Amino acid sequence: MQLNTLAKTTETSKKRIGRGLGSGKGKTGGRGQKGQKARGKIPAANVGGGLILYKNVISIQLPVSKNVTEIIEKNGGKVLV
Repeated sequence: MQLNTLAKTTETSKKRIGRGLGSGKGKTGGRGQKGQKARGKIPAANVGGGLILYKNVISIQLPVSKNVTEIIEKNGGKVLV
């Protein structure tokens, strides 16, 4: 068996983050220096001090109109959201 007859593989192992400076992803592990995202897990709906996103969706509703059918007819049957 010779090296030039071996099949080429393109699989690379997963990068081990935070395992020393020589690993290439040591110390901060690609998260930067300080801040909320560098320290731990944060929820996806986090807005940073404001009202949580899924609670705030309630206040982003369109005004209710009695003539909804007229608005749809004026727009050519398309509902604008």
